[in-house]
Amino acid sequence: MIVDLTSLLALPPEERKEIAEKLWSSLSPTNEIDREDEATLDLLENRWQGIKKGKTQMYSSEQIKELVLSGRNKK
Repeated sequence: MIVDLTSLLALPPEERKEIAEKLWSSLSPTNEIDREDEATLDLLENRWQGIKKGKTQMYSSEQIKELVLSGRNKK
């Protein structure tokens, strides 16, 4: 079966969303993606709790860029 991705991407957003949801739901509930998603959700939940409790340091995107660039400059 050949799928024309260009044609699919030209569809209105709601139709693309419906197709994506149908494809996603067709995947086996026991596949690796689901286990990875669960681990990711757990990680995000833990980080969110840390933020709410004030135990997690927050950085702006500009601060992250500066940290990355300064790390590159040290090499």
